[in-house]
Order: sequence, then structure tokens, then C-alpha cells
Amino acid sequence: MKNTAFYHCFQSFAPAEYQKERIFYRIQEDKEKELYRTRSAIRRFSVMTASIVLFVVLASSALAVSFGLHKKLIEFFNITGKQESLIGIAADTPIASVTDQGITVEVKQTIADPYGLYILYEITGPDTMEFTDDVDMYPIVITDDLQNESKLGAGVFSNRILEQKGNRRIALYHITTNSEYSTGTIKMEFPFIEMIRKNSSGEMVSSEIIEGNWVLQWDFQYENTSKSIQFDQLLNDKHNILRKVIISPMAVYIFIEGDDITGSVRPTLHFTDGRTISFDVNDIDNTSFMYMLVDYEEQIYENNLVCQFDEMIDPNNIADITIFDETFPVQ
Repeated sequence: MKNTAFYHCFQSFAPAEYQKERIFYRIQEDKEKELYRTRSAIRRFSVMTASIVLFVVLASSALAVSFGLHKKLIEFFNITGKQESLIGIAADTPIASVTDQGITVEVKQTIADPYGLYILYEITGPDTMEFTDDVDMYPIVITDDLQNESKLGAGVFSNRILEQKGNRRIALYHITTNSEYSTGTIKMEFPFIEMIRKNSSGEMVSSEIIEGNWVLQWDFQYENTSKSIQFDQLLNDKHNILRKVIISPMAVYIFIEGDDITGSVRPTLHFTDGRTISFDVNDIDNTSFMYMLVDYEEQIYENNLVCQFDEMIDPNNIADITIFDETFPVQ
């Protein structure tokens, strides 16, 4: 079964050689063997020189702490007062931090929908430390305990620096998986820190790796505020089947059974007040996709196109969605 759109889309942001070496290194060193999913975008961040000793602190939050949404999440999602009350019930404020060698990693807040998880975290180092874009301290997040079904496919994830000044960095980790989330345990770890430099050819290469580990683990819970519409409808091309659409305040998830559709699906959401939002799969900042095998014997594939909103929306304000030039009501 030939899936050319899937293949060529990934070619445009394939990892560089030094990134491949890093990925191989992590896989070799990983004792759990199942930490990795497909990475949607590779970003580079800051690093320091220090010897690291594993020092694990496990913490849990049995209930969400009602401190309201963190200001960095409000800024990132352009959340207004009305939207804050809508998304607030999908947020959790766990008590989870680890400190070693003067470096503290603390989870500030999480927000989730059925297939996406955002983790806001802060790293604070010694007074002599300075975070710059050359320092890479990239987390690995394990959510296997949260997923209530298993499909052969891949998830996508990214890590964005929201603020860094002196010895302090605030970042937002985002992971989208191919299985719906439920409550459970999240594990977040930083296996090493790394300095990224340009070589004589102008290529970004790893100049130093310091092995170590910061590990956090906490109980996760959220309340689903999304809208799910089951279609199971054959599209006009007589080949692909629109299975379902899920609209959350943060993203829309479109599940289509079939092949070679990733470059063709350009969904447009129509609001009840006449506004529209359109997406293109080539916009990797807001759009990603997962391609999964849902029936091994019959070789049936399902595409999950993920479109993230620049700002929070109310799913109840969406009237319909256009896919493949066909419009489907979602009210």
C-alpha cells in the first residue's frame, strides 16, 4: 500500500545528521524501550556544563489545585476571561519537582484534551547559569498509562521556550498521541543536557553532552471539554471515509480512513457568527498528523490530522467543517 503523501511530508522536516545521532543515543540508553514517538519539529534550546547525579523526586496531585490558569498559558493561548472559565476545568496543577546539582525542574500546570497534552514547566539553575538558545534540555514524556487503547502508529510532540532570562527558563511541552487520554500517571524525564554549536561548515552539531537525569512523576487528571461527532461517511472521492471529528478549545482532530490524504485535507471551520479558520498540512507550526495502522490483517490505515488553534475557542460556537470541499454540520 503506497502512502506517498505521508512519506514526502516527512521528508521536508527530516532530522539532520547530528539530530539522528542524538535520537539513536537516546534509544540505545533507554531501558524502557518504548519512549519514542515521531517528532514533529526539532527545536534547539540552552545547556550548561555540570556533572549530574540521578536524584528522583516523585510527587502526585490527587486533586487539581485551584490556583487558576498560569499567566504563561493565558498569554500563549490568548485566553480571555470567558475562555478561562471554559478551559480552566481541563487544567491541572500538580505538585511535581526535582532538584539536583542546584538545578530545579518544576511542573507548573497541565492542560489536556482527548488527544493532546500540554505541560508547562520551569527550569531554574544556579546563579552562575545562563540559559541561551545553545542549551538543549529536552524532556521525554511517557504517557502510556494515560492511553486506554493501542494502535500501531506514531504521535507528534514539540517543546517551545516561552521565556528564558538568566538562570531561569519556562517552556511548554506538547504531545499528541493516537489514543485517547484518560486519567493516570505521567512520567517526565530529562536524560541529559547538551550544547549545540555551529561547525566550520555552518551546520548545527552537538559539541558536548553531559549525561544525567531529572525524573518527575505525578498523577494526571483532566475534564474533557471537547465535542465529538461520529460520521463514518464515505467521502465524494469514493475512497476515503470520514470517521469522526473532535473539536476541543485548543485543537480540532480529524480522523479519516484511507491513503495519501495528508496533503489534500485542508479543513475550514465555520463559526456560528460567520468567522472561519482554515488549516493547511504544510503549516507545521499549527498542523501535524499521525498515520496509524488500525487493521493489520486488512492493512487499513487511519489518518489523524491535528490542527491547533492560535487562541482558545468554544467548540459550541462551531457550526460546520469543510473537508475535501464537502461541508459537514457539527452542531
